[in-house]
Amino acid sequence: SRVLEPLIVGKVIGEVLDHFTPTVKMVVTYNSNKQVFNGKEFFPSAVAAKPRVEVQGGDLRSFFTLVMTDPDVPGPSDPCLREHLHW
Repeated sequence: SRVLEPLIVGKVIGEVLDHFTPTVKMVVTYNSNKQVFNGKEFFPSAVAAKPRVEVQGGDLRSFFTLVMTDPDVPGPSDPCLREHLHW
């Protein structure tokens, strides 16, 4: 699907996560107005504080796992720090 394609190209699906079918919409924003999208780049200063995460359409009794990864850290050829938590 179009939603998962950047995650497959970035090897998030396959190396970090197994393939999955999205079931709810999730909105992630930094500093109240900078919304996160696959492929959108942010300066480190814009993501210094933890983001606001909103899960939409889920059952309140459900639990979710949030995985945050940057597949290009420190660079696309050697992403050895892609799982480093920055905040």
